Amino acid sequence: MTKLPQAKHLAKLSRMTLWAVYLLIFVGAGVRSTGAGMGCPDWPKCFDTWIPPTKETQLPDNYKEVFYQKRIKKNTRLANRLQKLGWHSLAEKLQGTHPLREEATFNVFKTWAEYINRIIGVVIGMLIMATFLVSLPYYKEKPIICWVALSALLLVVLQGWIGSVVVSTSLLPGLVTLHMVIALLIISLLVYLVYATQPIKIHFPQASIKKSLYWLWILTLIVSIIQILLGTQVREAVDLIAIRLNDTARSTWVAQLGNNFEIHRFHSMLVLLLNAYSLYLCYQSGQPYFYRWSKLLILLIVATIGLGVILAYQDLPRLVQPFHLLSATIIFGVQLYLFLLLNASTVKQKVGQDDYP
Repeated sequence: MTKLPQAKHLAKLSRMTLWAVYLLIFVGAGVRSTGAGMGCPDWPKCFDTWIPPTKETQLPDNYKEVFYQKRIKKNTRLANRLQKLGWHSLAEKLQGTHPLREEATFNVFKTWAEYINRIIGVVIGMLIMATFLVSLPYYKEKPIICWVALSALLLVVLQGWIGSVVVSTSLLPGLVTLHMVIALLIISLLVYLVYATQPIKIHFPQASIKKSLYWLWILTLIVSIIQILLGTQVREAVDLIAIRLNDTARSTWVAQLGNNFEIHRFHSMLVLLLNAYSLYLCYQSGQPYFYRWSKLLILLIVATIGLGVILAYQDLPRLVQPFHLLSATIIFGVQLYLFLLLNASTVKQKVGQDDYP
């Protein structure tokens, strides 16, 4: 592939956008863990203004009822569309079986936390738009880069709309998991752009170990995705418990989480074992680049498990939750990046050449 003048810009922009997405995941998780996800009762505006209020006196006396009714109307319209599409079960949940949380009293911290979360989302949208525009010169020579950038842009738009529905439905179960699935897809596309726009070339010493790592990392990626989705479902259960108990009796929440929490906890050991084995294979291969990254993965997984232990035994501390989710999604991104590099690497004909990156 001929080196295009935009290659360096696209590489930098892809990395910047990827880290911005990770920042949004961290901030979004923090917003939810502090109960600020409903800080703005409407979307895309916040209390029907582009700049949120700072005092309750800036709102009408009946603002709770006004925005509650607006959410009911929005959910009714959405439920009618879902009925037409044949999604009757989800439509029924929207129309009353799911507890629609009433508007809370205005809280300036929660409102502005959610507003800042939305601003970061807008910035990411602009970054991904810029990434797509910078990718256009690749269309004739390597069109997949343009299509990946366009797909990321479309998914970000969809993610914003799903986020608005999550707010209007008071964190409807299933939508939160869908929100996370789309986030993982966006991360995957951006990781591919980072991989596709860098000049690094990896030479792998042994074909047999490369083949073993190839299939191992496919399995590891699948297991990691399942682990993240299990964690998201645990998070959904926490939200429902918080609504039911009105954010009280926090020490009893973990005991009410059910089977998904137990599966999520023991599934983390499988993630650790698979990555430990991949570390061993990377060590045996003599490929220093993959070995260094695999060591980083083990450290991240151990840290994530440690954060999970703190969550389980310290009554789900709010400040720990965002770090737990962030580290899990970074692990997924690193695993995918290494898999892409391994898939594109070449096997050395003679071990001992010192042309490793």
